[in-house]
Amino acid sequence: MRINTNVASMNAQQINSNTNKEIGSSLEKLASGHNINKASDDAAGLAIADKLRTQATSLNQGIKNANSGVAMVQMADKAMEEISNSLDKMKGLMVQSMNPENLTANNAEAAAAIQADIDSEKANIGRILDNTKYNDIALLKNASSLVFQTGESTDQTITVAVSASLDTDVEISVTAGTTAGLEAIDTALNKLNTQRSEFGAGQNQLESSVRSNQVTVVSLQNAESVIRDTDYAAESANFNKLNIVSQAGMYAISQANS
Repeated sequence: MRINTNVASMNAQQINSNTNKEIGSSLEKLASGHNINKASDDAAGLAIADKLRTQATSLNQGIKNANSGVAMVQMADKAMEEISNSLDKMKGLMVQSMNPENLTANNAEAAAAIQADIDSEKANIGRILDNTKYNDIALLKNASSLVFQTGESTDQTITVAVSASLDTDVEISVTAGTTAGLEAIDTALNKLNTQRSEFGAGQNQLESSVRSNQVTVVSLQNAESVIRDTDYAAESANFNKLNIVSQAGMYAISQANS
């Protein structure tokens, strides 16, 4: 028997000290809700979880960007709808001016009244073109294609094409030849419809991107949760086991000391 060095007690104390550290780690996991609270818990798991979180954060911002794009496109489309209405009215007025009772040669007063209505619609179109902006970004007049960042990498973008700036520079006059006036209005309508179709296609792509990103974000967050978050059922069982081991260790120490 050795009494100067109590090896049994020393071993029991060492084991109990390690158990208490494990109890502290288990409590930290239960309190924080995270299975990984520091790199030493699981270095590889922490790196993977952080990468998944960063990717999800980027995609969430991409969703916001795409939704902002949808709002811009919808604003432009509503403005172009109003322009289309004005062009329709102008074309109707031009056709009206071609009837004998409204020709300038036969009734200058009627022709002037029709011209005033045409000029009013043209001015309305000009105001719409000037004022259709989103956060000071021109959407119709002197506009350029819009590029939206929808993901974390540089190639995850959606471009909403702007084929040509819309304008009303062409003079539309009931006295300058009705055929030329009608052709000018038809050209403007064609350009407008082309742009509306491009904006519509862009909106569909943006909305599709939002749906796709939302599904991906859920998958990423689920994958991160599996790695990072505490499994309370398993950790509670582990905590109870460690408590029992700790109590047994204290008993072993007391017996060794005695």
